[in-house]
Order: sequence, then C-alpha cells, then structure tokens
Amino acid sequence: MAAVAGATMDYGKVMTIRFSPEQADALELVSAAERQSMSEIIRVALSAYLRARTTDPEFRKSMRHQIHLGQNLLGGRTHA
Repeated sequence: MAAVAGATMDYGKVMTIRFSPEQADALELVSAAERQSMSEIIRVALSAYLRARTTDPEFRKSMRHQIHLGQNLLGGRTHA
C-alpha cells in the first residue's frame, strides 16, 4: 500500500458498512464533538466490543465450536 501524506497508520483493509440514518447522524455528531474521524470512533468501539466478547465464556465456547467445524470441513484435526 502506498504511503499517503499525513497518514499515521495502515489499517490494511477497507470495508463498507451500512448504518441506520440515526446511527449515521449520531456518529457524525460524536466525530465532530470528539474531533476524531468516524473511522477511528468505529475502530475504538469495535476493539471494545471484541475485548468484551472474547472474555465471555459462552462466546469462547461458540468460537471453539466454529473452529472445530472449520477444521473438520478442511479435513484437519477433529478435537476442539
């Protein structure tokens, strides 16, 4: 990826997401109030969400199950 003048970090993957009009309005307001880009606010929120989910025992159990299913599909290991 080419360097862009003023860019401080390479986040690697560009994704498109859709928001409800209310969510978009709220994001724009928070972005302006905090003087942060909307992307940065979303990255911070996603990081907090992922930290919370990955410490939840039921979520961890579900993830182990999904990994197990993927390994079986690929002919890999059969234990979770």
